[in-house]
Amino acid sequence: MFFRAWFKTVKNGAMNFDRSEELGTQIDHALEGDTAPGSDDFPEIQKGFFLADRYRLDSKLGEGGMGIVLGGYDEQLQRKIAIKLVKPSLSRNKVSVEMLRQEAKVSMMLTHPGIMRLINFEQDGKYTFLLMEYVEGSNLSVFRKSRRGGKFKGIEVAGIGYKMCGPLEYAHNKNVIHRDIKPANIMIDPGLSHLKLMDFGIARTLVCESVERPKIAGTLAFIAPEVFAGAAPDRRVDIYALGLTLYELAAGRHPFHGKSASEIIDLHNNTVPEPLAGVDSRLSKIIFQCIEKKPNARFQTAKDLAGALARYLDLDDRAKMSRLKGAVDIEKRNVARKIRELEKKKIELEREKRKFKETNTDQSGMLAIETPKSRGWMDVMKDQTKVESGKMLLTGGAAMAGLLAAFTGAMIADGKIMYFEYAENYSMFSSIAICLIVISVPAWLKFDRWMGLAGAAVGSVMGYLGFLFNEAYTIYSIEHETTVPFDLIAFLTLSIPIGIGVSIIHIDKERISHTLALAAIAIVAAIVSTALPIIHFAEGVFGLAEENVNYVYLPAITFLVWGSVELWERWIEG
Repeated sequence: MFFRAWFKTVKNGAMNFDRSEELGTQIDHALEGDTAPGSDDFPEIQKGFFLADRYRLDSKLGEGGMGIVLGGYDEQLQRKIAIKLVKPSLSRNKVSVEMLRQEAKVSMMLTHPGIMRLINFEQDGKYTFLLMEYVEGSNLSVFRKSRRGGKFKGIEVAGIGYKMCGPLEYAHNKNVIHRDIKPANIMIDPGLSHLKLMDFGIARTLVCESVERPKIAGTLAFIAPEVFAGAAPDRRVDIYALGLTLYELAAGRHPFHGKSASEIIDLHNNTVPEPLAGVDSRLSKIIFQCIEKKPNARFQTAKDLAGALARYLDLDDRAKMSRLKGAVDIEKRNVARKIRELEKKKIELEREKRKFKETNTDQSGMLAIETPKSRGWMDVMKDQTKVESGKMLLTGGAAMAGLLAAFTGAMIADGKIMYFEYAENYSMFSSIAICLIVISVPAWLKFDRWMGLAGAAVGSVMGYLGFLFNEAYTIYSIEHETTVPFDLIAFLTLSIPIGIGVSIIHIDKERISHTLALAAIAIVAAIVSTALPIIHFAEGVFGLAEENVNYVYLPAITFLVWGSVELWERWIEG
């Protein structure tokens, strides 16, 4: 269950530690010595055996390089405990025992609910052992194998990472580095709600300390590249190991597999893991930042990582308040604008009413009787008013559709409308809903309900294609480290499908050139609208948080695309 050991390596000659092959050979030799027959053999230890006349041993829970872990019972305090019994070869080594004692002193100072508590370090004759808090459940390495494909859902992976950041930040603030974070060192309870990080400060030493470099501690598959180069480990090595842990939970496998220690070291130093297929691009971006080769490119603290995961999980209270305040401010501005529009219409109606009375009143002051001629004039006036009102309704309705799409897309992305098993489905359906609304609603206003239904179908297809292109670019950018901002690509993969969708709604088989020209105008208008996020218009002018910018950008793009199409048609028709 908890695996560690202290190893003794080559004593003669100075070594070139810059060569991963030579360093890997040392580690391979250390590992061979660790697994030698009889190195952790306790033939006399049976169920019911007592240590220090106090701790009754029960069943074995696990074993590793340091020794075995057994369930036990403290007869004095009447409670269950876990006992890590150090193997005899280490117990006889005074240097290893003293080193273990010092590490245990540090670990015993850590009292966080997310850390498995180390109770004491004791010796009883030839036996050296650690007393630890007993935790029901299993470690993530074991539990992962019971899941389909050995994987956790994206939302579960993010939750595990977020819960691990608390104990890590606590330990780091006390200047304690774990050095061996991995699935096997994270316990999860049967209810899958509580996690505990194990084995703080007693990491496996693979190469002993020399004059030229500090000792290399931890599990080889989770050691950060800079440690192999001789750098002293800091909190960022734990960020790296936690990132690899989250990768393994999300992918169902560790990203680095090698036949020898030198091969694994080379993978850590030079190989970028494969993209996480089927994992939400935002979560994948967080995980890959954790496992950057250069320490300065990673999250610098557990608090920084927790913040990123909280935003992904929508647990950041400040972000929620910012979004809520932004939504309220937008609604207040919308209400104020509508009131101004109604007051303006009221004034215009009063003016038209007075004008009508003045025009249709005879000398006696009575309203003139309507004649066929005068009725024709009134019909013409009504028709013109209807046309102008229709044009205003279309452009205004398009902008309102954009606002509705922004609200609906945000609600879907936040999981407030529907629940999906995979996190990426929230982004997909959010994209589909946005395109569906901004194409179908204006189409219904301009034409009829049947064209509105056609717009809904076209919008759904365009939204899905936009999502696919956005996902494809995200994977490409991670593989090739592109510099184009993700937000700009996200906007382009939304605006261009909207422009194409509006063009499809206006297809006229009798006027192909007209349709092509209209399509060009709609797409150009969609691309031009990307100027707004480039200059951070919503953030700068309205002071909106990043989560709320679509409440400006989506109404803007729908207004620009539908408005441009309408203006062009009016110009063509004279």
